[in-house]
Amino acid sequence: MGTQREEIKNAIISFNEPNAVFYSGQLMKGNLKFELNKPLHYIAINIQYIGECNVFWIEEQIEVYNGVKQKKHIKYEGREEYFNVVHCLSGGSGSTSVLATGPHSIPFSYQLPSNIPSSFKGDKGTVIYSIIISVLMTEFTKQEISETFDVISPADLNQGGDDIKKPVILNFEETSSCNLFCVTRPLSVEVKLPASGFCPGQTIPITVNVKNKTNLELSKIVFEISTKERYRSLHPVSAFIPPEEVLVSIKKGPVFAKTCKEYMWEMKIPEFIAPNLEKCSIIDVGFFFKVKIKTSGCMDDMYDESEIWLGLVPLGSSGVSSHPLSERLPIASLPPATPPPPYESPQMPPPYIPNVPNVQICPPGPVLFPTVANVVDKSLAYGSKSSPLGAFEIGFRPPGSSSMPVPSHPYPDFEDQVHQRPDINPYPVPGSNPQYPEPAASDPYSVRPSAPPPP
Repeated sequence: MGTQREEIKNAIISFNEPNAVFYSGQLMKGNLKFELNKPLHYIAINIQYIGECNVFWIEEQIEVYNGVKQKKHIKYEGREEYFNVVHCLSGGSGSTSVLATGPHSIPFSYQLPSNIPSSFKGDKGTVIYSIIISVLMTEFTKQEISETFDVISPADLNQGGDDIKKPVILNFEETSSCNLFCVTRPLSVEVKLPASGFCPGQTIPITVNVKNKTNLELSKIVFEISTKERYRSLHPVSAFIPPEEVLVSIKKGPVFAKTCKEYMWEMKIPEFIAPNLEKCSIIDVGFFFKVKIKTSGCMDDMYDESEIWLGLVPLGSSGVSSHPLSERLPIASLPPATPPPPYESPQMPPPYIPNVPNVQICPPGPVLFPTVANVVDKSLAYGSKSSPLGAFEIGFRPPGSSSMPVPSHPYPDFEDQVHQRPDINPYPVPGSNPQYPEPAASDPYSVRPSAPPPP
């Protein structure tokens, strides 16, 4: 890249959200700020928006050939692409443009799709969102500036249906009969939560109704909230389930023999932003409430569990102001549940972007409306959210939801669609007449899934 690479100094990408955290469906805005120590001759300044999920792990397999053992390492990989959009910020007409010496700030904006999962970093997979700004200079030299940002897919428990509002009830029944000389006596324990959906940071009241007519005591009752993860590879097709992680655990007891009593205990959920990966088909994250009852004598210990939902907006609330980590959330309001249809804007020729494979090419101007996430339902081949997942179902799933709902597009402000002062705009963008809103990306570049990879 030679000396051309040094022409852009102190380049940074700043967002309108101070924590670089956005809701799915939110209009993301930002600026590319940099300094020039001499005039810059360039062909185009392009920005690429990328949202993807990657799963990877290696397993060791021992194979025997003619009595000889050989170790073989198998790589398991999976990739899912939600959007990959290239958009021209300045130039792009094919001719050379010039920026003067001094500081510059180039704005950009992109409407995030509403059907994308939360950012996530796990042991065997990640969901990552990033932008890459490329300055294509003369002689086809290029300088790139990249930055990542986080996405929160808001799970409003109030929109999850009646199942989330229903209480969790776990029943345990046993009889005490050690030998022929023991009289059989019943034992029943009912554990109840007021609902199935909660917000991290909330304190859950646990009601325990014990009817112990036996001569044995309940030495310990353990309540836990744990999380389970499942990673799916697409090449080759497989799944990996790491050991579950206990988020919080409390122990109560003992409950003495011949006791019939109702107890009320409380358990606080740790404060964190629960990921919502309902729109991801190769990583599952779920949360479970577990009860373990340890008894004395010859009676077996008892165990049961039930899935619960941890969301962003708690039941009975209309927003995220009550979230314990609200300072880490976007300052923008939650996107509407049913946004209006997108504005229809005139189409214009695409920018000059040579040799960029497998991306959607967008016309100049701010990208106002999202593309459909490049994901298909792989229920037949790989097992999607709409198919049985095996021994347990995990992930926030409002009742009646499909594996890949049709995305909706919020309607941006008109000031985000046009250049207000094209006569003094130092960054030449074709079609910057304020009478005509900038064109939007409306169709995906390819309907083929990005995974599995080609053989």
